[in-house]
Amino acid sequence: MNWRIATRQNAAVKTILALILLGVAGIYLIATAKPSDPDEVAGVELDSEQVGAASTPLLVAQKPEVDAAAERAREAAAEQRATDAAAAKAREAAARREAAAAKSAPILQPVQAVAAAGPALPARSQSGAIEVPLESVPLRPRARAAGEGRSADSDETASLRRIDRWLRAPTGDRPAVEAGMEPGPGGELKSFRRLFEGGGSGYVADLRLGLPESLGREFLGYARSFAEQGVDGLDRALASETTLSPAALAWTEALVVTAMERGNYAVAGAYAGRMLTVMLDSGYDRNRVLAHRETVASLARRAASFLPWQAFEVPPGASMDPICRRLRREGLPINIGWLADFNDKRTSSGRHYRLRAGETLRIPRTPLRSEIWRQQRIHVVYAGDIPVRLLSVSVGRAGFETPLGAFHLETLIAEPKWYQPNGAPLEYGDPKNPLGERWLGFSEKPNYGLHGTNSDPTVGGFESEGCVRHRNADIVDLFDLLAPGGEVVIRP
Repeated sequence: MNWRIATRQNAAVKTILALILLGVAGIYLIATAKPSDPDEVAGVELDSEQVGAASTPLLVAQKPEVDAAAERAREAAAEQRATDAAAAKAREAAARREAAAAKSAPILQPVQAVAAAGPALPARSQSGAIEVPLESVPLRPRARAAGEGRSADSDETASLRRIDRWLRAPTGDRPAVEAGMEPGPGGELKSFRRLFEGGGSGYVADLRLGLPESLGREFLGYARSFAEQGVDGLDRALASETTLSPAALAWTEALVVTAMERGNYAVAGAYAGRMLTVMLDSGYDRNRVLAHRETVASLARRAASFLPWQAFEVPPGASMDPICRRLRREGLPINIGWLADFNDKRTSSGRHYRLRAGETLRIPRTPLRSEIWRQQRIHVVYAGDIPVRLLSVSVGRAGFETPLGAFHLETLIAEPKWYQPNGAPLEYGDPKNPLGERWLGFSEKPNYGLHGTNSDPTVGGFESEGCVRHRNADIVDLFDLLAPGGEVVIRP
């Protein structure tokens, strides 16, 4: 009985298992079977909208979505790589900037130190930008464009050289000098030349239209002073100059010419003396200097209008020579020629020395002195610092050089004899007597002095035996002009 029950239970279990297997197999077959009618799925009818949706193959619709997603992923990855590369470059650039800043720190420190020390404020240019002196800022050299490279100092030096070349040239040669320059400086010097040719007012008008900027800072500064304040402004600008550069000398000459034209003889005289001294000390050609003879003669004629003097009432029976001797005893070295010139005692034939009782004489308080430049063979007579004579002379030839130094006049002889070193004396008037009309001997070297000549046309060379020869008209003038005891300085 028990055996039969167990058998029946086992058969039931087997039956259940078989049924389960058959169900699974059916489900598998249903799931994997392809419908014969696309409008039916598992015996279910679909409406038209469902048919349109269901008729789209699922695999075909899913593939573009998968490909697009993959493409987006690839693009995102590429963008990330680009972002990472940019970030890496940015980090590298930052590192380079930090390294550059570390290297540049020593260069910037001196500039900061200068600012901290509180130097004088730098000047501003015409544009308003601060001009810092190059030597105070240790900058690295930068790459220069074509045509660059000259410093402000080198430009100023080049400008001064141009001015010097132009200034040394005779007046008639200056247009050619200007034409040989660049248009800027050449044109500005051409305009500046108008001051020397009677066109001062025209040049002032030019300056008001535009200042010269191609001839250097110094020249520009004097031009601005002249444009804004005329002779007075230029006088103030030049008054503090202890040495005269080519720019300062050019404007000094311009000031002399302009002041003479305007009757300001005191200013013209003071600057004419400085001008001639600098020209001669700087080796200017003698003819360039002698071109100012008329200016100097005009100053001499007008000396009483600006040089100091003392009034003297002429007593009855007095004459000039005793008056001058008395003044010399009182310590004023003066001679009758200077006294006559100062009081405008001249006629068409020359000086005269007539006096009237009760007449008031102006006694000049400024003694005369002489300076001779041996190499240029020029003699300048000064009243103080005002030139009143500008003369061409001859000096000693090779082997008989005129001595240099300071001397004083002692022996003044009219119509002198010449006592030859090795021969009989030659009387005045002898064609072989080289002393000419007058002799003014030095106390320190009695065998040397100033004298005339027996050949006016040759004066101006190296021809004497050591004395200073003058044209006869000039030595006659000096004989009355210069007093015994007057100083004569002979320069190289």
